[in-house]
Amino acid sequence: MREPVAFAELLRRHEELTQRFAQLLHDDAGQVLTSIALQLSALEGVAPDALETLTATLDDLLERFRDAQASLGGAVVAKRGLVAGLSQLARMNQKFRLEGDVAPRWPVEAAQAAFRIVEALAPAKAVVNAEGVRLDGVGEISEYVQSLAIAGGVSLQSGPQATTIKIYYANSGAHR
Repeated sequence: MREPVAFAELLRRHEELTQRFAQLLHDDAGQVLTSIALQLSALEGVAPDALETLTATLDDLLERFRDAQASLGGAVVAKRGLVAGLSQLARMNQKFRLEGDVAPRWPVEAAQAAFRIVEALAPAKAVVNAEGVRLDGVGEISEYVQSLAIAGGVSLQSGPQATTIKIYYANSGAHR
């Protein structure tokens, strides 16, 4: 029983570091980039070609910055919820589609575990509703994914098709 507890602690620390890094990105680098963008927009008398090049470079840098933030989905889940984290995941991965805009009311640890499970299984589609998350087009469920489920207190249930599973909070009945 020590292994699940150790894994849960490792996962908690990983999410904590992810959140700290995401906050640093947002507070420091994000504000500097926004400031540069505002200063560029206020420039007058600069050759149009030079301004266009600077603007294009900044737009590319901002897009890379947003992608880096999006890759820290666990931090987004902790702050804004499971749907927000999965939306960022869908934005990063063109092969992944998200449906639904109402997330289940789970503890943060369960929502983060669900996010990491979706991230690890790389499904074709996730359908989110108040009851849980259904994943379509998933592959094999690894020990890592099973450990994530145990650590987050969520359960994985096979769906009617071999490539479908449902993630639900193991104690959801107790919270109704």
